[in-house]
Amino acid sequence: MYAVIETGGKQYRVQVGDELFIERIEGYAGERIAFGKVLAISDDSGFRAGTPLVEGVEVEAEVLKQGKGAKIVVFTYKAKKNEKTKQGHRQPYTRVRIVRIGDAVMTEKPVKAAKAEKAPKAEKPVAEAAPKAEKAAKPAAAKAPKAEKPAAPKAAKGVAPKPAPKAPKAEKPAEPKAPKAPKAPKAE
Repeated sequence: MYAVIETGGKQYRVQVGDELFIERIEGYAGERIAFGKVLAISDDSGFRAGTPLVEGVEVEAEVLKQGKGAKIVVFTYKAKKNEKTKQGHRQPYTRVRIVRIGDAVMTEKPVKAAKAEKAPKAEKPVAEAAPKAEKAAKPAAAKAPKAEKPAAPKAAKGVAPKPAPKAPKAEKPAEPKAPKAPKAPKAE
């Protein structure tokens, strides 16, 4: 059995026992609230859609928690105008559990699955633990020391390193130019 309800300008498909986050509504934890805007319902007798609401059907829920959602940052910026604003927002919500749809009532509270307890680890026999103790007893000096790399020079904080100067280009030896031929005199 399920129903489609409207609250906070949104529509939700709910069943008995569902927990959902809706837009904030008045009520303390443990209180029961009723949703009168039932748009559709499906039960043993079939599916009924309202025009616009289903008459005589109500969905009842229990308020579990009032809270706020994750923080979002709203940042507006206009280029070349020195205009910018930064604002945070946390959307308030109400967490509810559906208890009753029409005549169907939740008989038991849903039980959260308990974490499976881990079985204690079996201890290893002493014979297996002995080789590890022998390995640990070997002196550390037997290892060859690693060659150290020279440290790179550190740049000042916040300053980009200067690029290395470019090597001068190798100049080609100048070739002697051929002498120009004398120009012939112009005939007039």
